[in-house]
Amino acid sequence: MKKSSLETSHEAEKTSESIIQNEECGIKLSAREIETLVLVSKGNSSRQIAELLHISKFTVDVHIKKIYQKLSVNSKTKAINATKSSV
Repeated sequence: MKKSSLETSHEAEKTSESIIQNEECGIKLSAREIETLVLVSKGNSSRQIAELLHISKFTVDVHIKKIYQKLSVNSKTKAINATKSSV
């Protein structure tokens, strides 16, 4: 079942709040990494994120790779869940 944009927006807001709390726990994500992770949590592809942020898809992929390393995960879903589980 596809989520409504309101549900997706609410989940992205929760993810954003979780990211801020993770920073307080010692996980440091850059502003651009946070922005990228929020857009990932809204269901955007790397290509869509690149267009929204006016950067290359390669740069988005680098941000995602750094997010994975910092959160010790290996997928977008795990990255999103990692920020939610530490709340």
